[in-house]
Amino acid sequence: MESYFQRVFALFHEHGKPQIAEGQMRYMRFKFEYFQLSYKEKTDAALLFSMVRRLSSYKEFFVQKGVGWALRQYAKTHPEAVETFVANNKNTLAPLTKREALKHLK
Repeated sequence: MESYFQRVFALFHEHGKPQIAEGQMRYMRFKFEYFQLSYKEKTDAALLFSMVRRLSSYKEFFVQKGVGWALRQYAKTHPEAVETFVANNKNTLAPLTKREALKHLK
């Protein structure tokens, strides 16, 4: 799973924001969310936050929600890290992403 995301984000880095069909984007959101569920406290925070930053420019509902869910999952084991990340990136994260990320921390 991890190598899948490393390849996807290598494409982001190399080509900027690639054009991805809506069905592919939903699949990517699902995989991104699943990626977080399996690692829990062993999550590579630097990789997670890098992926979130790269996906934050997408305006698609399912991407914004999926990114928020991934952060929310990480917040179950590292709530302070997620709160800090959201605060430091409040101007670039979508309101939906922030709401989902912080949903269980309030």
